[in-house]
Amino acid sequence: MVIGLRVLALLVDLGLCGGLGAGLFTGLGWLAGQDDAPGLVITLAMFPLLLAWPVLYFGLCEGLWGRTPAKFILGLRVVDGIGEKPSVPRALGRAALKLLAIGTTLGALIALIQLLWQGVTWYDHLCGTTVEYRPRGRLTDTQKHFRDVYGDGR
Repeated sequence: MVIGLRVLALLVDLGLCGGLGAGLFTGLGWLAGQDDAPGLVITLAMFPLLLAWPVLYFGLCEGLWGRTPAKFILGLRVVDGIGEKPSVPRALGRAALKLLAIGTTLGALIALIQLLWQGVTWYDHLCGTTVEYRPRGRLTDTQKHFRDVYGDGR
């Protein structure tokens, strides 16, 4: 179930990233076309930002909050080896490797096969992160007491 949620979250996040990026670059293009704006500087700054935008979107969301908007909606969370959200540099590295995997056919195929068999991708393994499913449902007092006494089944 988590594998399907991870793929769905990735697809939704790619759509969000593309939409936000299109808005950002449309605004920058408009700003570069203004008479009093330094158009050449803005235009030259757009190319590196275009390459870095997806890494910034995924890396900053996961580094600051431990999840992207789609992961939040689906109850997924990226954690490091001690169960905390990854640091921003670690999350940026994970995002760069993830986008490298998605952008190359061989990397995506290896990540998908490894995710199906081991439950973790090669870029998660290299970065020391995992993706956990943590639904946001509220527990009754009886359920809380049961988990306190017997553990949460993890």
